[in-house]
Amino acid sequence: MRRQGRKNRRIFGNGVTILGLVLVVALLAIVIFVRGNTLQKQNKNYLAMEESLEDELSKEEMREKKLEDRRVYSKTKEYVMEEAREIFPSLNIAPHLSARIQNPEMSIEEAKILLQEEGVTVQPSKLSPRAVIVEEGDLLGSKAFKDGMVTVQDESSSLVAQVGKLQPGDKVLDTCAAPGGKTTHFASYLVSEEGGLVEALDLHENKLRKIHQNAKRLGVEDRIHTHALDARKVGELFKEESFDAVFVDAPCSGLGLMRRKPDIKYTKNSEDLTNLTKIQLEILSSIATMVKKGGKLIYSTCTINKGENEEVVRNFLEGHPEFELQPIEEFGCTMENPMLTILPHEYHTDGFFIARMVRK
Repeated sequence: MRRQGRKNRRIFGNGVTILGLVLVVALLAIVIFVRGNTLQKQNKNYLAMEESLEDELSKEEMREKKLEDRRVYSKTKEYVMEEAREIFPSLNIAPHLSARIQNPEMSIEEAKILLQEEGVTVQPSKLSPRAVIVEEGDLLGSKAFKDGMVTVQDESSSLVAQVGKLQPGDKVLDTCAAPGGKTTHFASYLVSEEGGLVEALDLHENKLRKIHQNAKRLGVEDRIHTHALDARKVGELFKEESFDAVFVDAPCSGLGLMRRKPDIKYTKNSEDLTNLTKIQLEILSSIATMVKKGGKLIYSTCTINKGENEEVVRNFLEGHPEFELQPIEEFGCTMENPMLTILPHEYHTDGFFIARMVRK
């Protein structure tokens, strides 16, 4: 991680209420800047989605929706006013395409040269040491992509596996695995001959097929087993203390994804957020006994709502004193602020949250 990237990162604590901006945010128009053929198609889809949703709602329904938007956006009230002024306008900027290098032994420079030979121009991510930003070219049509050397993944999302600090022979549990972007990243650090294995769970059998497809393309099928199972019932399948690392990429409100999914502000409400925190805490509590003593529990979300992030982690730790937070120092965290929050405007990535806990 570059020193400048670490310097620019701010791990946010308690801020002040930004209710004054809430209504403005809900009324902001989606302004999409076209860049490249692929992004241009994505942008048209975003605008069409917005127009379609508004057409389907009556004026009265739209007023009710905007009131609900205020309640949803108020969940980010902890951020200070200056930061809020940057966060929400940034959500109207089209996302760039980023890719993760699958092989941990391949350097950024090697990947850059490989892709350049196929007419794909990339630059190193300022956030993730395992990611590049696509500036030009057909990444998905490249041999490097088809052969599993690189895969599409947001920069912030690619930090999760790195935070896990996995060893070749680790037993890993991925509780909310589909479609498998992080699962295949976990597996890239493992060696099947040394016992390395990812047990990947998802509620739906059909979603597990996507994990298998990605694993096959990326060459890690031998290190991934899938199971159609609710993570809250993990005790039915595995014994306690079976895993060196457990990852909970929890179902969440997705407020960090609004530049990719603008419909979120129409489809999420405050009741949804309340229900999600219950589910998130239930999952963490259900899988706690699966972690070996000395093992790691990584909790992550793609939301910037502190109620689903820091508060869920603190509530979990209150009920499970056998765990303690471990600062994510490799990405700028400290003992005072041990959890990692990436806000959308900092690197123009998805908003993301990661906490690393260790079982005593």
